[in-house]
Amino acid sequence: MAFTWERSVSATTLGSDGGTITVSSIPVKRLLHVEAYLESTGSIESVIQFNADTGSNYWKRLNNNGTTTSSSSAGTGIDTNLSSTAEQFIAFDVINIASKEKLVTGTITDSGGSGEANTPNCVQFTGVWTNTSDAITSVRIFNNESGDFSAGSILTVWDGTTSNPNLPNGTIFEVSDTGKHWMWDGTSAWNEVT
Repeated sequence: MAFTWERSVSATTLGSDGGTITVSSIPVKRLLHVEAYLESTGSIESVIQFNADTGSNYWKRLNNNGTTTSSSSAGTGIDTNLSSTAEQFIAFDVINIASKEKLVTGTITDSGGSGEANTPNCVQFTGVWTNTSDAITSVRIFNNESGDFSAGSILTVWDGTTSNPNLPNGTIFEVSDTGKHWMWDGTSAWNEVT
């Protein structure tokens, strides 16, 4: 079985400036990968929420530019704590099992401003959405500062899927340390050759 990321729904692109961007109707999958490119009209600081949950059900830990580490108690979202007027790129992965807390790990970067004299910033974050009764079906990023996300900002959610290899029926695989042989049935299974 091969593992791939597959775009689960159409990406949301802002048609006009706004303080939030959301992808809804996400099919329930065990693994999600989320990417956002956010342009700014003033100061922006991205906060992540799931399923429109605005309660104090999120925890986070941050590493800012490889030097400063911080953590938080319960909050109303996973705040990335990168406040800037530059565009931002966010990428994070989520374990999405309905009966478990949702574990999040990701990175947010910005350009540090325009021009070669500016150094980009990077915040690595981990977080938890403590909900243990629902799978994630929507992702929302909202701005915690005074500006807006510019028109053209985009949020995309990918789901982790497994796919069967594209091999012809009868393909044989030998396990080198055991000497066992396995034959592909052409659709979905390897069967041991005895």
